[in-house]
Amino acid sequence: MFDPKLTAEETTAFATMAAGRTTKAIQVINAPAYAAKGKALADLAIAEARGQGSAWTRFYKSMLELETEGRKAFRSEIAAHQKQLNAHVKANSEEGEADNPVYATAKRSGMVRLSELTTISKALDAAIEFDAAWPFHFAVGHAREALRAAGAGSKKGRKAGPWLDKVKAYLAKTVPAGEWEQCLELVVTLAKLKD
Repeated sequence: MFDPKLTAEETTAFATMAAGRTTKAIQVINAPAYAAKGKALADLAIAEARGQGSAWTRFYKSMLELETEGRKAFRSEIAAHQKQLNAHVKANSEEGEADNPVYATAKRSGMVRLSELTTISKALDAAIEFDAAWPFHFAVGHAREALRAAGAGSKKGRKAGPWLDKVKAYLAKTVPAGEWEQCLELVVTLAKLKD
């Protein structure tokens, strides 16, 4: 209720406090509705991903119909497109800095499916068998695993370092300066337990 004895500042403070309580009560009341909206959005995203998988399956099936020269031309076009994207990223980066991280990430994200189709193309050239009834993502997994098994998988990425180097680096980074003696005791104890 409005009290004529309140000053303008007190009236504003009272109104703000009442509005804050009302907003909080509405948020609590609407929490199930907010959760339902989030679930509905997830359901739509999953359906879209499945739909896109079906769309990419069409490209996969068309890839199965290509001959060697067609697959080479496909990979060449994809490589040219990637060069254009790289140029776009460079053009949108500040002079003297590394690639604009937002553009670089967007480029990598956009190239994922095209790279997967390229992997399938390479697997077909390596005479790896595919089934046209397979969904796209299964075919990608099959291509990657078959190429790796044949020693022709992707050469990208960092080679795994020896486990001992990893342990040393971890300990050097995480063990506080005055606690190396305790760390050594722990390692010795663990070694004895292993034997």
